[in-house]
Amino acid sequence: MTDNIKERVLSIGLPKLLRQVSWSLYSNNIEDSVPLVAYDMGYSWEEISCAMKINSSYYKKLGRVKSKLVKMENDCLDNLNKFNMVFLTFTFNDYSLNHNNSDSLKQAVRRFLKKYCVRYVANVDYGATNGRKHFHAVALVDGKLNYKKWSYGALNGRKVNLNETAPKRMAKYVTKLSLHAIKETTGFNRLIYSRA
Repeated sequence: MTDNIKERVLSIGLPKLLRQVSWSLYSNNIEDSVPLVAYDMGYSWEEISCAMKINSSYYKKLGRVKSKLVKMENDCLDNLNKFNMVFLTFTFNDYSLNHNNSDSLKQAVRRFLKKYCVRYVANVDYGATNGRKHFHAVALVDGKLNYKKWSYGALNGRKVNLNETAPKRMAKYVTKLSLHAIKETTGFNRLIYSRA
């Protein structure tokens, strides 16, 4: 799968369309093939194959992220007086963006999370208006997190309300950011995971 085909398939939204067609066929008990439906809609087999590979990767990643978040949530629930689950947004000031490359910014986020969080899942995102790079993370913290320790810009966070749908919502959001990162850049931006 070449980068040009992948970019084109992502830009036209074919993976999302295939997921919607698949769900529609499934929910209406129609035994038709999603690739055949997409082919009948005018997409080439090469585009359909590329979109199916992207969707396969999407669902695998969604499963991995969800299992990590469920484990974090369970640890948090088992130790309510010790751990908090938080959603974090790491932003960078102009100096940090201008004097660091993409890898060093990612490493700065990873070092911060590793130092101050018990477990975490993070990913890069780009602002809708100016395309400004920032990171989002879901993290399990021991007690309170001092947001002022982030020296590359601003760090904002909020506590995650734990209920049955929280891990699923967070997993979908982090995976969506990952797909967004693929579309916005030529390389694949991997998620940042804790080892624990």
